[in-house]
Amino acid sequence: MDKISSDQVVAELLEIWPTANFPDDYVPLNDLDCFRGLKMSDRKKLLKKGKKKALHKVVQERLDEVVEAVEMEDGDLVDVLMEALPSDLSNFKGLSEREKKICFSKASESAGRPFDQDSVVYFVGDEEFVKIGHTTNLESRFKALKTSSPRPLRIHLVLPGTRDDEREFHKRFSGLRAKGEWFQLSDGLLKFIKLHLNDSRF
Repeated sequence: MDKISSDQVVAELLEIWPTANFPDDYVPLNDLDCFRGLKMSDRKKLLKKGKKKALHKVVQERLDEVVEAVEMEDGDLVDVLMEALPSDLSNFKGLSEREKKICFSKASESAGRPFDQDSVVYFVGDEEFVKIGHTTNLESRFKALKTSSPRPLRIHLVLPGTRDDEREFHKRFSGLRAKGEWFQLSDGLLKFIKLHLNDSRF
């Protein structure tokens, strides 16, 4: 009965909150249909167990996406998924920092190459243009950029940051946008880079 009820709780939780971003306990305790007729003490026990199982199910789905991308030999998709993973894991309130590190390590192992769990925003370019991007694998990204660029590139600045930070920098320097994520290396942007060199991760 307990196992069946626990599975029902997981199913209902993920039907309403598919990303495992659960609200305060009083909401599911009073709103889930599977709790009808149960004592509050039993509801609390089942909810605690159900939330944990539901969270691990969602996290496992994220890891499975990386495995599937590797099996499809889609390196670009692997990079995208691994770049998003730290941000995804940070949104899972029920995961401890240790569990997040373990999950990221498993995903990196599945990807078959090292990734940095700490995501960064990079400023890479030449003397005229700079690309402002986000990655969890700066070495790999820089190699890819150098390979696809007709000009010699160098790393101007690397700051701790997420995709949201990247978007903020894109907005901040939108007046200098040349194309996509590439911006003119004007005095304003150059001044910003020099000002933050002490904070650089590179």
